[in-house]
Amino acid sequence: MKVAITTTNGKSIDMHFGKAKHFYIYELVNGGLKFMEKRESVMFASENENHPFNEDRFNQVYQTIKDCRFLYTAKIGDTPAHMLRRNGVIAETIECEIESLM
Repeated sequence: MKVAITTTNGKSIDMHFGKAKHFYIYELVNGGLKFMEKRESVMFASENENHPFNEDRFNQVYQTIKDCRFLYTAKIGDTPAHMLRRNGVIAETIECEIESLM
């Protein structure tokens, strides 16, 4: 099972889903997480602070992580979290060191 993580530094889950330009992908192996790759993506959020849901941007981001079962992120809006869940990716908000998940 694959897990996507939003991070600014590759060590902490500390990035908002909407601001992520990349995702760190891990595989759940023997009860622990094994780093697989860093995937580049478009940023879901626009520069407008109250940006409306943009289905095209969401779909581009979703294509980046669609093979993951979970997304761990510091923050995510209700609409993108719902849309991810509807498409099979469960978004969990948490702020911690990635290694503490292992």
